[in-house]
Amino acid sequence: MSKMKRKIVISVFLCFFIFANSFVAYGTQYFTDVNTDHWAKDFIEKLTVLGIVKGFDDATFRPNDPVSKTASISMIYQMLNKAGKTKNATDLVDKHKKTLESTGIHTYALWAEPAIAYALEKSIVHEDELKVFFKEGKNVNARRLDVAVFLAKAIAESDIANGSIVVLPFTDADFIPHAAGKYVAYLIEKGIINKNGDYMGRFNPNNAISRAEICTMIAKAYDFISKNDNTGNIAPIPDPNPGSVVVTPKDEIKDGSITYIDSSTKTILVKLTNGKTELFQINDDIEISLNGNKGTFSALQVNQEVMLTLKEGTKLAKINIKSFVPNMEATLNAVVPNTGFTLVVVREKTTNAVKSLKATGTTKVELNGLPASLDQLKLGDILKLQVDGQDILSIAAVSKIKTYQGILESEISSMENPVLKMKINNEVKEFPIDQNAKVTKNGYTRWLKDLKRLDAVTITTEYDKVIEIKANSVFSKVTGKIISLTMAKPSSILKVLVNSEEKTFTVGNNVSVTINNSSKSLYDLRVDQLVELELENEEVIEIEARDDLKKKQISGIISSIHTSSKTIKILYYNPTTNTAERKSIVYNYDTKITSTRAQTAIGVGALKVNDQIIVIGEELDDTFVAEKILLID
Repeated sequence: MSKMKRKIVISVFLCFFIFANSFVAYGTQYFTDVNTDHWAKDFIEKLTVLGIVKGFDDATFRPNDPVSKTASISMIYQMLNKAGKTKNATDLVDKHKKTLESTGIHTYALWAEPAIAYALEKSIVHEDELKVFFKEGKNVNARRLDVAVFLAKAIAESDIANGSIVVLPFTDADFIPHAAGKYVAYLIEKGIINKNGDYMGRFNPNNAISRAEICTMIAKAYDFISKNDNTGNIAPIPDPNPGSVVVTPKDEIKDGSITYIDSSTKTILVKLTNGKTELFQINDDIEISLNGNKGTFSALQVNQEVMLTLKEGTKLAKINIKSFVPNMEATLNAVVPNTGFTLVVVREKTTNAVKSLKATGTTKVELNGLPASLDQLKLGDILKLQVDGQDILSIAAVSKIKTYQGILESEISSMENPVLKMKINNEVKEFPIDQNAKVTKNGYTRWLKDLKRLDAVTITTEYDKVIEIKANSVFSKVTGKIISLTMAKPSSILKVLVNSEEKTFTVGNNVSVTINNSSKSLYDLRVDQLVELELENEEVIEIEARDDLKKKQISGIISSIHTSSKTIKILYYNPTTNTAERKSIVYNYDTKITSTRAQTAIGVGALKVNDQIIVIGEELDDTFVAEKILLID
């Protein structure tokens, strides 16, 4: 080959080599499912340039797919490596070999051993945590909270302080364990987590983290540690292909919230996450987007979280609206499907005017905090909308009619402005009660004053005000021997020995008392009497007592039933001989048989071998004559 031809070939090769690497460095490796309006596009491309993430063979990135715990640790490790923070990470695999093998990392994720070993060494993850990285040999998905804790531990220059009180700004902060709160707070402080959460103000700690979400967090973490290296200088982006020509990306991303809008001059004031406030002119060529929908200047609202893209670091080119700030509150009047869009007719709250708006397939809809479709909305639902002209970008709806189930926390104290307190999933909630609310209890019409603490209730609300209450008492029976009775108002205290255990019960003043089948009062009860208590919720409403000292109580397991001779044989423990013995129980037509579940009289046919029973009666020779049999079921 001639020297001239060789020079031409080399020149062409160098041009291609430089172009190829410039292509990567500018972040132009686009994925078919990450369009220009995708909220995480810049973060995904940044990590692609750095070589921390990559797409799939079909040219997709699959931004909504979950990320495993193993992969999340690996991505954090790769980020630290690119930032030059893992210089002393050699030989850690051998050091932690035993843990890697015992926790399944060596078996199921051999590729991740260096990352996991580094995480163990730096206390990013504990050995016990690794035990739940896999389930039946399959990777377990990482939650948003998991990644927040891993990432905070990885980038914190020193241990995050313990003992301080952390108040998180999210509406679902109660679902973030106290021990993890400090790590979330640290990432908020460093601008890695948005303090405003999603459009409902939630962090969603237990949601599986998506590929797009983890890219956003890791890209921001990379920027943070790169700008805070040991020299105090901003660290350059590492060359993804050493020896090649790298062109520094010209676009700059800035996050912040809109604090002021001047519609007349089309300018906005944005407070950036670094604490600075900047003024931006919104020209017609600037792209504005929300949820992938293109918007106009009118879509911008004060308090919105936005991501700004600046060309060459100065010229505003794109505004991606990240948080939902409604610019209209209304009541739903109708949803009318049309070709290409859906007509949503609403009555605006502030003006009471009826308006017709357009929703499309890209309109984001949530109902009571959960993803929904337009056909799930009902007449009268309360809507918070973000609109751009006549187009609806997002809808957050709250149902007009809701139903809740739970346990009544307390009786209704005030009848003038009644409030119902009920426990729902271990959380106490309060609801005002409409004056015309319908009340039923145990299937019968009742008054609010008839509701008792611990009633099982189902309530129906209209605009969060109770319009119907369906309550049911929880009935149960207890058998034992009286230890003590303390008379008091409004209720007395009864202590009973039940199966060798002392239990305390509240006795209402309207309690029904019978002794030896005769009607009596509380004052007639005596210590050591055998009693059967009927309880409504936790209050004693009926006491049936025996004071005949000849009456005995025996408890055992049925071994056989002989209806022809009206005999039941049981196996019971005899404390005198300290052995298990058999006893014949004789019953007759006067024997009362009940069960703890049925709460009503049952026949002997309901008893079965191996059932546990308590028998009260008289001992006659080798048999026991039963007056009462209680089936423990």
